[in-house]
Amino acid sequence: MTAVIHWTLENIIIAIIVLAGVCAIALVATRAMGINIPQWVFQIFWIVIVVVVAVLAIRFLFSL
Repeated sequence: MTAVIHWTLENIIIAIIVLAGVCAIALVATRAMGINIPQWVFQIFWIVIVVVVAVLAIRFLFSL
């Protein structure tokens, strides 16, 4: 049998934030190892952060 996981909006947002944190740690680690990362990776990372903050703000507004 397979287990069915019911993802709520809260769980999805938390998962996105955790994944963004893992990516940030990976970026810091690669810089520490001397690996150069293209600038576009950082731009995408900041876009993801802004999207997560926007989603949290919208979720907060809907909870009022």
